Amino acid sequence: MLVIQKFPSTLEFLRLSHDKIEDLTCLELKNCIKLKTLLLEKVTASQKPNGADELKELFLKLVGTGNTGYASVTTYDSKAVFSVNIGEVDIDELLEN
Repeated sequence: MLVIQKFPSTLEFLRLSHDKIEDLTCLELKNCIKLKTLLLEKVTASQKPNGADELKELFLKLVGTGNTGYASVTTYDSKAVFSVNIGEVDIDELLEN
């Protein structure tokens, strides 16, 4: 289980897939003003984990209008918690990295 993590303001890409993050409030991303990609796949058992709505809203705010960004959060069995695709993002290219 992931504990509270703070990330640098220069962070652009965060992938924590296959980690147990049952409570999404442990991710301190509010200062990540350059964040454009957030991949949290297979990180929770719940389709409505604590902090999911707040994380989605924060991601939308950080990316802003007129920019591109992609976020995906899924359960252990790959059911969507939420997914955001802003602008023209090549998802296949992101997943290759």
